[in-house]
Amino acid sequence: MFGAESGFFDEMTHSKDWAMFKDYCVRDVEVERKLWFKMLPLGFPDDMWKDWFLDQRMNEFGLPVNVPRAKKLLGFALRYKEWITAEMKRLTGLENPNSPEQLLGWVTPRGYTWGSLNKSFVDLELANSESKLTPEAREVLRMRRIAAANSWTKLQTLIDQVSPDGFLRHQFMFMGAARTGRWSSAGVQVQNLPRPIKQIEKAMSDDPEKYPLHLFDLIDREAYDETFKEFKGQILPFVASCIRMMFEVPLEL
Repeated sequence: MFGAESGFFDEMTHSKDWAMFKDYCVRDVEVERKLWFKMLPLGFPDDMWKDWFLDQRMNEFGLPVNVPRAKKLLGFALRYKEWITAEMKRLTGLENPNSPEQLLGWVTPRGYTWGSLNKSFVDLELANSESKLTPEAREVLRMRRIAAANSWTKLQTLIDQVSPDGFLRHQFMFMGAARTGRWSSAGVQVQNLPRPIKQIEKAMSDDPEKYPLHLFDLIDREAYDETFKEFKGQILPFVASCIRMMFEVPLEL
């Protein structure tokens, strides 16, 4: 049992506070019990029960994921992050260019006029036509802004949470939004996946049957350099755009 100096409090170290806490818990249970019995006669609408059972079936069945392809796609993002960090190190000479403190100290004497590297300040500086930023400082800030994008990290969450049989389960919460009663998401937040970038959206609308196969081919072959060239270096947006495509019904279900 830990003492107060460890930051853990219990009935031995704070007996009076512990007694108050127990009294509070007892009253809490009493109130919940009374509410339960008052609401019990009201019942629960049959159509709501149907929705709840549907929710259970959806969560237990899960969403099929092409895990091997998802892991290859994640490899694109990790390789790009490694590359862009190396590039920023080369341009700045800093040990850790992702450190705001180190990078701010490097860009300030090179024309950066703000005391913070928050996105809004960096955007203002890069958009300022009268900015005195040196070309290398402008390039480093542009690269940092690209590297800071995190929508692709949903892919890592997906891979971490997928079941051994390749299904992503328990992603929906019945009546998760208390006021409206609608479903909400948990985990990967599958109801709020990144939208594809414009280049992919346009290609998908022009050729909805063939273009996904082209993207799958790039990923399956792990054609990083080819993808880098085709999407003009937008590897992280490319990865984020493809996340929803990782949900794929297997041939035998």
